[in-house]
Amino acid sequence: MTYCLFMTARHRMPGFRLRVTDIQQHFAAIPGVAQVLCHQPLELPDADPFIASEATPNCMLQLYCGTIEHLEAALHPQGKLGTFVQASSMAGYEWEQQVMLVRRFGDDVPKPALPGREAQVTYLVHYSGQVADEAHWVERYLRQHPPLLARLPDVRNVEVYTRLDYCSQLPVARSKALQRNKVVFDSAKALRAALASPQRETLRQDFLSLPRFEGESPHYPMRTFEC
Repeated sequence: MTYCLFMTARHRMPGFRLRVTDIQQHFAAIPGVAQVLCHQPLELPDADPFIASEATPNCMLQLYCGTIEHLEAALHPQGKLGTFVQASSMAGYEWEQQVMLVRRFGDDVPKPALPGREAQVTYLVHYSGQVADEAHWVERYLRQHPPLLARLPDVRNVEVYTRLDYCSQLPVARSKALQRNKVVFDSAKALRAALASPQRETLRQDFLSLPRFEGESPHYPMRTFEC
C-alpha cells in the first residue's frame, strides 16, 4: 500500500515558481519518503477539447510513502517539510495539504520506450465537490475510468488517489478533494496528441455516465521533475 501527500501552492504573483533545486535541498532524505515529485505549470491552452483552461497552481508536490506512520511523522512544523512550507509562506506562497491513498493502473498496457533524461509531462485532475453517495461514486469511478485512462495513446503512468483521514500539524489549510488522478506522458506533444485522440472522447462519455458530481474538476497540465 502506498500513501501520497499532495502539497499545492499558489502565489500572488502570476508565473512565480519555486526552484526545483530548492525543493531538492529541503526534502533530501526525509525518513520514509520514497519519492518526491515537483509539478510546475505547463502552458498548453485549448489542448483539451472538453475542459476549459484553469488557473494552474504555481507548484504542486507529491511525497510518496509506504506507511501512513512515516508520512504523518513528516507533517510537523519542526521537520524539513514544515521548515520549507513556513519559509515559502513568508515569501508569498499559500499552501494546501492532503494525504491520499494511491492506486496504480495500466501495468498490463504496453508502454512507449523510455526517453532520454528529460522532465515528463503530467495531467493532474482533482474532484472537489459533492455526490449523493461517495462510496458508490468512487467504486464506479475506479471500476470504469482508470482502464480507459490507461489506453490513452503513449501514456506512461496512471494513478488514482482517494482520500482518507490523517494527522498533520503543518500550519497550512487542508484540501478536501474527493478524489484525484494523473496521467503521465513523455512530452507536451504526447499529451496534446492524447487529448486530441478518440480515446479522450470515450473518457468524457464515461465520466458523464457516472452518478452526478456537483463541484469543480480542474485539469492541470504540468511539467514534472523528480526531486
